[in-house]
Amino acid sequence: MTLKWALFLAALVGGRALAEPLPKSVVTEPPAEPRLRPAAYMSFVLAAAGAGTAGYFAVQSNNARAALLSLPRQGVVTSISQGQALKDYNTATQNGQIAAALMGGAAAFAGLGAVLWWYGSKATIQVGPNGVSLTGTLP
Repeated sequence: MTLKWALFLAALVGGRALAEPLPKSVVTEPPAEPRLRPAAYMSFVLAAAGAGTAGYFAVQSNNARAALLSLPRQGVVTSISQGQALKDYNTATQNGQIAAALMGGAAAFAGLGAVLWWYGSKATIQVGPNGVSLTGTLP
């Protein structure tokens, strides 16, 4: 080892002898369990919001459809114009489709929340010939 290299190493370790061990750096260990519960709770909140919004659109669709079906009829409907009837029909159909899509999204978020919540716990499921066993803690 050259003198330049020895001086560089001595400066690097703060003038201590090279045989002395360097102090250990403080390393924080990651948590032993997965930290998925906050994501699960957020997924449940999104599922509830989606289901609530789907309920609103479902009620609007039902009201528009009920308005069409409650018109007085005697062979033909004369109380509203064809344009208004078509508008009400399209509103009922569109709101129903929006409600169905939102409910599907809410179900997906609820399923995702359940999976994240499960994997965020210390519980395990074991399936055997005598049935299913659930062990661990579910806080």
